[in-house]
Amino acid sequence: MSVYRNTDGTGGQGKSELAVAYAHAFADCYPAGLWALRAESKKELLPLIGELAFDPALGYVPTDAEKNDPPLLGKAVLNHLKSRADAVRDPLTLPSPPREERVG
Repeated sequence: MSVYRNTDGTGGQGKSELAVAYAHAFADCYPAGLWALRAESKKELLPLIGELAFDPALGYVPTDAEKNDPPLLGKAVLNHLKSRADAVRDPLTLPSPPREERVG
């Protein structure tokens, strides 16, 4: 399962601190692992996700075609993460990620 959450605002409001606190508190809910990406000034999500391919902890080796096509690489990383999550997720024993509640 992949969860994306966009939080924006001016510097110094505690966005990064909130993200790190959430990651620590709910790490067990994400069996494929947790990664932080620096998205400031990034315009597209798939190329950003593709950057994870070069993190040795991910355990993914991109093809030459993927290396030359950032959106393709991002899709490949998402597929790899899904495979990792599917391989370890047992819905009877792992807690579900918290649901976002909307107020108002």
